[in-house]
This record gives sequence, structure tokens and C-alpha cells, in this order.
Amino acid sequence: MILRMRGGGIEFPRHPVVVGVLPRLNGADGGVDGRIAQARQMVADGADWVEWCGGGAAGEAEEAAGLCAFLERCSGEGLALPVVIRTACESAARLALEAGGNMLCGGGVLGVEAAARVCADTGAALLLAHVFEGAEGEAATGSRAAFTRSAEVFFEESMSLVARAGLSRDAVLLDAGDAPGGVPGGGFRRELMERLGRPWCVSVSGRRLAEGVLGGGFGTPGPTSRGATLVACVVQAVLSGAHILRVEDAGDVRPTVYAARTIAAVLGGWRA
Repeated sequence: MILRMRGGGIEFPRHPVVVGVLPRLNGADGGVDGRIAQARQMVADGADWVEWCGGGAAGEAEEAAGLCAFLERCSGEGLALPVVIRTACESAARLALEAGGNMLCGGGVLGVEAAARVCADTGAALLLAHVFEGAEGEAATGSRAAFTRSAEVFFEESMSLVARAGLSRDAVLLDAGDAPGGVPGGGFRRELMERLGRPWCVSVSGRRLAEGVLGGGFGTPGPTSRGATLVACVVQAVLSGAHILRVEDAGDVRPTVYAARTIAAVLGGWRA
């Protein structure tokens, strides 16, 4: 299975890709210099890609200028790694992809068809991000069934829009979003994503995933450090077959991925 994007492609099976999510813009982040420093630290910590999350206090023109300046600095300063763009502004997305961005997130405020059209025009890949709004307190089995139905409908409709926009199916990455109760055992999420036949990613910093990993099927969690929570989520995501891991802190992720794959190989349960 291949994921095609601007600048080349990536073929699976392989070890999971780690995407370091840069914090959103704010007044104290040092502008583009601050983003470059954050990206360098992510790479030093083991990230394969970085993700720019737009929005915050920036207006559309400011966001587009910041994105393009960041990409130009990455190219000029040896940060030659794929950059995922997450923005609600179509004009900023187009400018950023033309300036060297590799992938665009669609499915939120920036609609799927608009995002797919931009990706088809620029040669970028598209990350289809499903958002599930389950009822609080809903029974776990019922909410998981609702999550699966919601994701199936979203991806079926989205792939039709992708085809209509002229974007190749090989240029699509899937994100099912935070499932209710996380993914204890990983079964229902893996089955859903494998049916869709595209590589998929997990945000291992997601609140619902953390709650599910630490509480769903593993007893009631006690006081747990952020680092231990991250490690538990990474192990669960890898054992569930995720191809790509989105993280806010890449420091402990790479060694944890290798440890999880070693455990899975010993148990005979790991699949790419």
C-alpha cells in the first residue's frame, strides 16, 4: 500500500511514521523563528514529519504568510521533511502547498471537497479527518457501534468527493478520530480501517484514546504521569496496526514504537 504525496510517496508496511504536531500560533511563540525551533526539536526527538496547525489569533493573510515563511525556512535550513498543513483557510492552504507543503487536512471547517480540490491541483496528499460527536454517558458498546457507522458514512461520502475533485485514492490518508473508550484491543477500529484499504493514523495525545487505554479493560487508572499515558497510547496504537502516529511531544515515541513492535513480534500479533 502506498501513500502518494507531493515530493514522492511512502510505502507500507514499514515502521509507523511519527508526526510531531507543532503548537498553534499565539503571541508568545516567537513567530516563524519559534516554529522552526519547535520543528528542529521535534526532529531531534524522532519525528519523521511535522504538522502545522493554523488558526489561533492569526488572520487569513497572517496565517498564509507565516505558513509560507515557515516552509521556505525549512527548505533553506536543511529541515527536509514532509509538512502536514491543518488550516481552515482554503487560500492559506493552497499557498502553503504551492510553497512546498506535502499534505493537507480536510474534513473539519475546511470541507473535504475543497481540500481535495486543492490537493489535486498541487500534488499534495489529503488527510481525511473524521470527527465523532458521541453522547456523553452512552454505553460503550452502543457508542462504539455509532462511531463505526459514523466513520463508515464519512469515509464513503468523502471518497466520492475525493474522486469528483480528481484526486487519486493513493493520495488519501485516513484519521478515524477519537473513538469512544479509546481502542482497547484495537479490534473494531482496525477492522474498520482495513476495510477501507488506506493507511490510517491515530492521535496518541487524544483524550478519549488516553481514557480508553488507561481505563478500558485495564482497570481504573490511578494518578498517571503524562509520559506514562503517552507510552501506553503509543503501544496501543502500534498494536492496533496504525500506520502513522500524531504526537504533541515526540520525545518518548520512537523508542516506545520499537518496544511495542518487539512485544508484538514476540506475541505474533503485529501486522503492518
